[in-house]
Parts: sequence; structure tokens; C-alpha cells
Amino acid sequence: MTIRLVLAHGQAAIREALCRTLSGEPEIEAVAPSGNVAETVAATERLHPDVVIVDLGLPEPGADEAIRRVRALAPASRVVALGHVRDDGYVRSLLRAGATGFVSTNCSLPALVGSILEAAGAQPVAGNGDARAIDGSPRAPSDHAPPRLGRREMQVLKLVTEGHRSAAIASQLAIAPATVDTHRRNIMRKLGVHSVAELTKYAIRSGITSL
Repeated sequence: MTIRLVLAHGQAAIREALCRTLSGEPEIEAVAPSGNVAETVAATERLHPDVVIVDLGLPEPGADEAIRRVRALAPASRVVALGHVRDDGYVRSLLRAGATGFVSTNCSLPALVGSILEAAGAQPVAGNGDARAIDGSPRAPSDHAPPRLGRREMQVLKLVTEGHRSAAIASQLAIAPATVDTHRRNIMRKLGVHSVAELTKYAIRSGITSL
């Protein structure tokens, strides 16, 4: 079984890294990225996906509207919401909008893939296998830090993979933009990566930044 997938996520760097990663999964046939509701609807109409992942941080009119419009356009498509758990009532509102289930932002990539497979197989998806996530008690993000990166490098890495540019990072950390660029080069050298997409993939796998 191969799965046609649409991935709707509000952050471009994370969206691109996830698309590259998920495209490499043998069960997934195609990944169509989208960054807002209109793009998600257009991708759904074009691809007729088996599964649509909808980030709760999607720009207005927001994830709820994206879920409703996807389900109206493609009733056979399964929709999985991705984000921070707020409370049981909010999760239920997502399910009423047409979501098949909910996956915590803090889930691992293998857990996300597992949730995609569950949804495609018409199985219920409940917080990436962690029942607490659906109860409103989200799993704590990982505090693990790669031993080869210093505290400032970790801060720069997190901000880079969240899509911030050097000037914005410099302003937030009260350092010079040239220092940010030096940290970025050192991080990439230490981790053996060559692009922001690879940095983002590393950060997601390590729990440094959320999906």
C-alpha cells in the first residue's frame, strides 16, 4: 500500500524538511506541501490524497477551516491534526470538523509516520500512540542536547530551524549578525550538514524544535 499525502504546515523550513523526510518513506507515494488553507484545498483537489496532515498553526482562516474544506472536497481523505494539545474540548472540536485524529507536536518522526499509516488504514489516531496527549496532558519536549553543541549554538540552531534570519536571531540573542553566521557555520560543520533543510531535519529528530 502506498499513501498519497498532503502536508499543510505554517512554517516553511519545517514543512520542507518534513516533506523531504516523508517522501523517503517506502509507504508514502507523494507528498504535496501547502502553507495555508487555499494551498491545502488546491493540493487536495489535485492529488486526491489518502491522508492530509494539518498543522494547527496554519494561518487564518486556520486549521479548523482547512479540515472542514478538505473533508467536504474529499470525504475519503483522512485528516490528522498536528499541534499542541490544548484541552479535551478542543480535540473534540477538531474531530467534529472532520479530523480522523490528533498527533502531538512533540511526536517523533517514526510516530508521525505510524500515525499516517494508521489514518490511511482507517484506524483511529490518538496522540501518536501516547494516550495522555489526547487527554490534554502533552508529552514534555525533550531536554536532550547534542553534547557537541554549546548553549549558544543550541539557541541559534533552534531559531534557524524555526525560520528566523540572522538579523532577527542577532536581535533576539543580543549578539552581532556576523556572530550568528559564525555559529551557524560551526553548527553545520560539527553536525556534518550542508543546508538549513538538513539542520531542520536534525533538529526535529533530536527534539530540539517541534514539528
